[in-house]
Amino acid sequence: MKKIENNFIQSIHRFQTRYGYITLKNNQISAIEVINRKVELHAKNEIYILKNEKISSIHSILNDDFFQINRSTIINLHKIISIKDNQIFVKNIKKAFLLSKYRKKDFYSKYVSLTKARNY
Repeated sequence: MKKIENNFIQSIHRFQTRYGYITLKNNQISAIEVINRKVELHAKNEIYILKNEKISSIHSILNDDFFQINRSTIINLHKIISIKDNQIFVKNIKKAFLLSKYRKKDFYSKYVSLTKARNY
């Protein structure tokens, strides 16, 4: 019971934006990226600009459903639509994210194990 409670608590996050706080579940977050030194969170068909956040601190609070594909981008593995070469396409986002060649092996290992677990 304690493990289920901990997983539930970790799956809800509160972020500060310039307009106030937002509360999101893991499954509502599609991607997080840094553009022009601003952290943008893609969720619920919207983009939120986070205030006083670093991508490393955000990555540390997210669970194993997320993977940092390059220095400035974290994606939700459950939201991946397709992968072509080093480009990753994510649900509800119209652009492709680039996979770092240094993180490629770890990414595919984690993604394959996740998709196998989902299919069982």
